[in-house]
Order: sequence, then C-alpha cells, then structure tokens
Amino acid sequence: SALCSHTGIDMISFTGSERVGLAVAELAGRQGKRVVLELGGKSAALICADAPLDRAIPAVLTSCFASSGQTCVAQTRLLVPEHMVEAVKEICARELDTWTCGDPALDGTRLGPVATRRQQTHVQAEVAQAVAEGATALQSPNVSLPDKGFFVQPTVLFGVTPAMKVAQQELFGPVLSVIAYRSEDDAVAIANGTAYGLSGSVWSGDRCAAVRLAQRLQTGQVSVNGAPQNFLAPFGGVKRSGYGRENGRFGVEECLQYHVVHGAMIID
Repeated sequence: SALCSHTGIDMISFTGSERVGLAVAELAGRQGKRVVLELGGKSAALICADAPLDRAIPAVLTSCFASSGQTCVAQTRLLVPEHMVEAVKEICARELDTWTCGDPALDGTRLGPVATRRQQTHVQAEVAQAVAEGATALQSPNVSLPDKGFFVQPTVLFGVTPAMKVAQQELFGPVLSVIAYRSEDDAVAIANGTAYGLSGSVWSGDRCAAVRLAQRLQTGQVSVNGAPQNFLAPFGGVKRSGYGRENGRFGVEECLQYHVVHGAMIID
C-alpha cells in the first residue's frame, strides 16, 4: 500500500497472486501509476495424436511438479486425445515412482514440501473435491511422504472435465489434471477455456502443425515439443494472468516513458 500510494514512485511491477495483483493495480491506478502484473496461471500442455508420449509426459510432469507445483508457469492441465488416455495413464504411473519426496537439500529428492500448512490443506482438499466430482487420483504406492514438512503426494487426476474447479483454478501444488478431447478445435477451446493465459505447450510429430496450433492458444508463451524458454523474449500473460512484459529489452521498455520534443528552425 505504501509503495502504490507513494508520490515518488512512478511504476509498480508485481509478481504474485491474482488477488494481491488486482489490489496493487487498483491502488496504483488511483494515482495513474503504470503497473506490470505477472499473476496466476492454469497452463495447458496439448498432446497431439502423433506426439512422442515417452518424451512429452515426463516433460509435462516436470513442468507441473517443479518447486512442488508452486510456479506460475506450471503446466497443470494435460490435454490428450480420448483414445490415448490409457497409454498416458501407463506412462504417468511409471513416472510417478521417480518423484521421491524429502528434504530438498538431500541427494535423490525430487519433490519438496509446499510452503505452508494452509497450502498443504488447500491442495489436498481440492484433490478430494475433484475425486468427489468423478475424477480418479493416480498416486505412486512407492512414494512416501516424510513425517516432517508440508508435503503433498504427487498426483495425476484422470477423468477431469473442463468445468471442474481443479481444471479452472490455480492450485499451486503437485497436481496434474488430465482432460480428454475429441478434436483439435475441442482441444483449443479447452485450453483457452479458463480465466488465465500465461504459458503452455504443444507436442506433435509435425513441428509446423504444432506451431500453427500454438498460435491459436490464448497465452503469453507456448513451448513446442519441449523447447526451452528464451529469456530474451517477452514474458508475461493475458487475461487474468496479468499484463505487461518482463525479460530482455521488453522488460526494460515497460519501465520507460517516451518524451518527445518537437523542434522548428527559426529563419531570419
């Protein structure tokens, strides 16, 4: 509040939750300050029928589970053709065995705790609600949770529908929702069918087709076939994921104002 209302500050750049970000925008807007917001996400990984599943599924799980799911760009929705759901389930079951929970400082640990007990309770409650609505939770029987720490079992939810809360709202935990689709248009509609638009990915054996599909997604950035993020490219979201851009010259330009001097020659 102090930063947003201070007359000596011309701009606010905020990264965090949607709730706080909108409050920042409101406070700063009362004084006409410029604001850049990088907020929540509900990013989708779109798997095409010709995608290499053995490469795509581990990569999506890594995106979803990194930092125990506490990243804004986490790909927390996995969109797959209906006829490929069982194949995806087999790979997920195998991959979940590798997500060892424990102290992040110890070798062999892949998944640490979430930040607070409140967050732990929230994520577990949302998983339980999804199951009550008809989803099936896939968890590894070989991954145990430590007694100390706010750990959440790494989970892949199958049978998720686009309207479910778990498919619409950001959880900030290691939970991946698998949603089946019938056609490419159906997949695009599902991917774009949330209030967020920060990141995402498309996986296909046809790179050109994947790029065309990526261009239809309403999101700030899309990775094709696991391409890494280019940190010189503009980073940010659309819709309720925020506005403005970070990284490279684009992030610098967000902090600049154009000042124009119109000059004329005086002729005697």
